[in-house]
Amino acid sequence: MLSQGNSAKGWSQIHDLRMCKETVNDIQDKIGKRIYESCLGGKLPDSSKLLEADDIIKLKRCILGAKRPNLPAIVTHNMMDDSVDPILCNLRRTQLFNKPEDRVKSVTSECNLKTSAALTMNIIPSNETECTVMGIPSVTTNLSGFGRFMAEHVTDPTSYGIYLVDRRFKSAEESINELTQYMFSFCSLTRRQRIIQRNRTERLSELLDWKSLHLKSGFIYSRPVSEPPSPAPSECGSEDEDEEDTHHRLFSD
Repeated sequence: MLSQGNSAKGWSQIHDLRMCKETVNDIQDKIGKRIYESCLGGKLPDSSKLLEADDIIKLKRCILGAKRPNLPAIVTHNMMDDSVDPILCNLRRTQLFNKPEDRVKSVTSECNLKTSAALTMNIIPSNETECTVMGIPSVTTNLSGFGRFMAEHVTDPTSYGIYLVDRRFKSAEESINELTQYMFSFCSLTRRQRIIQRNRTERLSELLDWKSLHLKSGFIYSRPVSEPPSPAPSECGSEDEDEEDTHHRLFSD
């Protein structure tokens, strides 16, 4: 859980970002009006005069407000015995702390590598395959190789816990709204619905098996029926399970 100090710091950063966005939107509107007025006067707009001195001062304030004295964290969770973790030790040895000049940026997420289902939903772009095998729903886009593969081989990826955000044919604002809707829909699921979805997600693991990838060129997973009984039980546990769910998963055929 975040401490009160960290929480206040986080809200301060969010406030600064919102103020910066409002400032940029305001300046954008002013620039549009200046271009329009210049065109009405029969002249091409002078790019050197589109930004006034007051606009430049506001933008400089936004840039200074967005800067942070500390580097971003390289881990997503507080880890036990992080001093002996091989990944973190190598990051420290190579001094990869996400400095601006680092050509490689890294973020270590430990929980999604465990079968204890500490991760409820994955939004990390590089871990969709591993999470799918473990029955963890993921958010991806139709610009990624994983997303395009799923769109090609699964009739309705959302029903299997693969949320595809359209980045190819929609604007940035539309993609953001779609992502927001996916996240809201997932958070609105009941515990039973999440368990069913996790089971469906794990069923896609055979589609991603190296032994069968070359055989799946013409195979397409059909869309599951809207209200079916729960699919084949997951071999991985879930934080959403209670004792009845665990007993059913382990002892039913």
